[in-house]
Amino acid sequence: MIKKGFNFFQTKNAERYLEVENLEITYNFKFPPLFRLFANSFELGEKKLQEEKYLNKFGNLSNIGSILYPTEPDSEPIFLQKFFDLNSILLQWTNAKEDIEWSNHKLIRIATLGQVGFGGLYLGCDEKNFDEIWQFCAEDDIQFKKIDDNIFEFVKKLEFSYGYSNIEQEDYDKLVKLWNQNYWILK
Repeated sequence: MIKKGFNFFQTKNAERYLEVENLEITYNFKFPPLFRLFANSFELGEKKLQEEKYLNKFGNLSNIGSILYPTEPDSEPIFLQKFFDLNSILLQWTNAKEDIEWSNHKLIRIATLGQVGFGGLYLGCDEKNFDEIWQFCAEDDIQFKKIDDNIFEFVKKLEFSYGYSNIEQEDYDKLVKLWNQNYWILK
């Protein structure tokens, strides 16, 4: 059950390879090269992260644990909540060109984080920060923090965390997955 890195992402079908190029033409925007390669290789979108789910007592699917980006021991942990699909990324960019993230730093929002406050995970799109991954939190004293050199380095460090789980720690041993099911159940 414990996933790491690229196991949280589903690879993209080859026939969808031109999706990135077509959206770049539509929005007159060019993604940095490593993010572009990532977006051509993996499915992105709100429901695309390969998170483990279980059937709760109400008959609904709930997350088991969270996706964590490890940080320094004295830093606040970073929990990945969802990646935006490419169209949503570019639509937000179109509507937010006056915001400080773009106007001052040339950062474009690519994902939401499980942190309190407004912000998220951002991609550097300027020659000074090309392909870098940044965290922005409007409520922090230091609003902008570089957290990795590129999307591939960021993703390979992701790991499963029991933190912010919808299941009690002692119940993890009671989870079972039946053949042909994509979710777990409590026995």
